[in-house]
Amino acid sequence: MHGRGDSVSSVILALGCLSFGQPWELKCSYSRAEGSVVMRTVQASALFPVPPDQAWEFVFGDQGRRAAAASKMGAAIENYRIRGDGTPIYTLVMKVGPIALRSVSDYDIFDRPRRTANQVLQSPFGGRFFVDFRPTGGGTMVTTRWEMNPSRQMVKMLLPILAPLMAYVLRRELSSWAAAAAS
Repeated sequence: MHGRGDSVSSVILALGCLSFGQPWELKCSYSRAEGSVVMRTVQASALFPVPPDQAWEFVFGDQGRRAAAASKMGAAIENYRIRGDGTPIYTLVMKVGPIALRSVSDYDIFDRPRRTANQVLQSPFGGRFFVDFRPTGGGTMVTTRWEMNPSRQMVKMLLPILAPLMAYVLRRELSSWAAAAAS
């Protein structure tokens, strides 16, 4: 039997996981395990009104500085380096109010200008992060997908509340980048 808290969580999840059409899209996936909701994936898309090479350059060129400068989260890139196999590793710093959150992005796929995949390390959310660049008639559809794998029990417990916020922030970041890439 589900209590009132379960109904509230379901409403929050439904609001946060709406799917919208172009120019941006927002999706969440969840699984129920032992009566609790665990988020697996947060996905967002935005239409960049430029060809794939230019969208890629905006997001990953100049060591990610252009995307960081257009970030609504006050993002910064630290300790950026390219390894011998051509994949980058760096620390992403994002501001949430007065708090700076750091995570390491360790890439194993860096396929210009089509797709990337990286491990999200040293983050309470963990997991894998994917970025896909798909040419469209109006430019490039950039889709990000975060397969979250939190290691901390408290974060797992808070995911039903945090998931809609995480999906919204991801979509807002992509939309901000798309607007900046056009200028």
